[in-house]
Amino acid sequence: MDKNIAILLIGATGNVGHFVLDELKARGYTNISVFIRTHSKTTTLPDDNFKLIIGDATDQTLMANFVPKYDVVINCIGARRIWSPNSLSSTKAIVPYLKKKSLYITLSALGVKKSFHSMGRIAKFIFSTALQPIMRDKARMEEYIQTSHVPFVILRPGGIIESDTKVGVPVVKEAPSNLSGTIQREYVARILVDFIEKPETHNKIWEAVEIE
Repeated sequence: MDKNIAILLIGATGNVGHFVLDELKARGYTNISVFIRTHSKTTTLPDDNFKLIIGDATDQTLMANFVPKYDVVINCIGARRIWSPNSLSSTKAIVPYLKKKSLYITLSALGVKKSFHSMGRIAKFIFSTALQPIMRDKARMEEYIQTSHVPFVILRPGGIIESDTKVGVPVVKEAPSNLSGTIQREYVARILVDFIEKPETHNKIWEAVEIE
């Protein structure tokens, strides 16, 4: 794998994004740009060499200027509010401007589409009520990507938890699977970076949880 490929990481200061940045650097990737929403978030970034871009990832005019420069785009952007999700809007601002062979990697969630049926009763209630706007948005995002004919990988992690809260083994299966549970942020980051290096994972949806 060419460690100098141009990578754009969107949401680098989020709950998963900063672990992805650490993982990319740990594996020797050298041509990384990070895209964050506001200057106030820069204090959470490590003091290392990478290009910093500040702006709204749902702004199509802005994204049209940056996205075509990259070989891989990893979207870890999180919803600003439960009732105002932005997975679909950010994806629509990115995908049309990808180079022909660029790879788009993004996060969805267990509970989207058929994966909903493998969840426990309490989880189903939460996902079908309080989290319904986010789940609906992610489902539409998945459909949009699959019909856009771009190289992609979608990861549906289980409930994302703080690293080191438990010790387990990450399990990744192609969707639909019967996986249910939680997974540490650090494991999610490793899986996302693995996708760059494993072409056999491309153009598929994957599900991941942590098993003790």
